[in-house]
Amino acid sequence: MFGLLFVADNFILFSEYELKKLNMIIYTIALLIMFNFQIQTTFEKITNQSKFFVQLLLSLIGGVILCIYGFKLELGFKNPVIIIVFFYMLILVLSILFSLFSFIKYKSICSKYFLLTISTLFISDILFAINKYYYESLFLLIISCVIEVFIYYFLLIYLIKKEIQLTN
Repeated sequence: MFGLLFVADNFILFSEYELKKLNMIIYTIALLIMFNFQIQTTFEKITNQSKFFVQLLLSLIGGVILCIYGFKLELGFKNPVIIIVFFYMLILVLSILFSLFSFIKYKSICSKYFLLTISTLFISDILFAINKYYYESLFLLIISCVIEVFIYYFLLIYLIKKEIQLTN
């Protein structure tokens, strides 16, 4: 997970179009993995069939993204990255909703740190988009990079607390 995020964060620094597409795919896969963690944590008592269905759905979304990138399916768009960004935003919003639901329902340390992880990821993405498309500012870029450090920290604490919770 950390390796995927580290590679994606460094690919963002390059201006090559193919690397930017790969960057979005890596971010989406990392977000799918985090979303899968959240589903398992939120719905601890769901059946194995339901977990299988959720994991199958997430795998299909990941497969569609990889097919769009691998086979360069244009699907009528001038830029196939639009579809990847759409899936990324959809999964990010679902992750925010599930983490908020989990935090309200369970009020556990794990759910708090996952909510903080997803929230800081969302804020970082917003600041990056504002810097890239609306108002280019070195200050916004620096703040976005500093927030990325907190994403790693909160994600690490979440994974440690989740492992402790599973072993108890």
